[in-house]
Amino acid sequence: MDQLFVQTNTLAGNQVLVCDIDDDGAIEVVTTLDTDGDGGAHDGLTSDPLDSQGSLVYDRRHRLLFAVNAGSNTVSVLGGTGPHPHLRQVVPSGGVLPVSLALHNDLLYVLNAHAGSSITGYRIAGGQLHAIEDSTRSLELTPASGPGQNVVSPAQLQFSPDGRSLVIATKNGGGGLLDVFAIGADGRPSEEFVANPAGTPAPFGFTFDGYGRLAVTDAARGVLTTYTLRHGKTRQVAGQPDGKAAMCWIVEANGNFYVTDAGSNTISCYRIDEDGTPTVLTQTATGGFPADMAVTRDERFLYVQLAAEGKVVGYHVEDDAGLTQVASLDVPLSSQGIAVS
Repeated sequence: MDQLFVQTNTLAGNQVLVCDIDDDGAIEVVTTLDTDGDGGAHDGLTSDPLDSQGSLVYDRRHRLLFAVNAGSNTVSVLGGTGPHPHLRQVVPSGGVLPVSLALHNDLLYVLNAHAGSSITGYRIAGGQLHAIEDSTRSLELTPASGPGQNVVSPAQLQFSPDGRSLVIATKNGGGGLLDVFAIGADGRPSEEFVANPAGTPAPFGFTFDGYGRLAVTDAARGVLTTYTLRHGKTRQVAGQPDGKAAMCWIVEANGNFYVTDAGSNTISCYRIDEDGTPTVLTQTATGGFPADMAVTRDERFLYVQLAAEGKVVGYHVEDDAGLTQVASLDVPLSSQGIAVS
């Protein structure tokens, strides 16, 4: 049975809700785990406190769950041999306000959003994280304080499918960037990164399609844009708006790409053609402020956090790429981060 994990990101004590998923997609909380750290937020943000994708990730290879404690500048490792994980370890994030995590084989990298922003790497072995010496790199952003911090901050990092590149989507105050580090055989990032100008002002969430292209959302223009990635350099292929506002999070299911439009309370589904052109297939109305999403291993169910309502809603993914609601769960309003085992 798959399990759904939801991070509460509570400022006074972060927790992870562990939920069982039944055959029809319904979800039920079976246990709540303390992460031994505090949740956090960019100044002035409530509905979307971390303004990021990937703050909670499940590692199927090692059967471990990794959670950022943004208010404590730490990362928690949860896992176990039984049906329900337990806290195994807490490690420093290597920076200030960790907001996103990236996995590839035995590597985990952490993205820190404040104090100029940075990344730090760990190797996974024996059910724990082991710091990679000399793996912290600055993104060299201008530090910001007060409301508006999130406008200049990075939103997500992810490995390329071959694990040789680590990509970071950065809003950079409207001068959007796709930063790329090369990753060596020792797991360390290159000393310098390639700061690729994005084709849109506020790149946010991204994933890779079956051809190794990036599919990147943009929070300012509501457009999905594809890029090739070669030798650390990105090249824009094509972009397509969906006519909605605040396109931020993205997941893949059954070869299609679902994005949440937080400003329009909508999930849009795209197909990406062989030539890299995105096309809108379906649009589904949701509740208030759809945010981060997760998809089950069989790709039958999609779960989304409704940040303005304090809910997680589950949908069955139909053959025509449409979504039919099958579940709803109340969660704390501070919640951000969602993953499936």
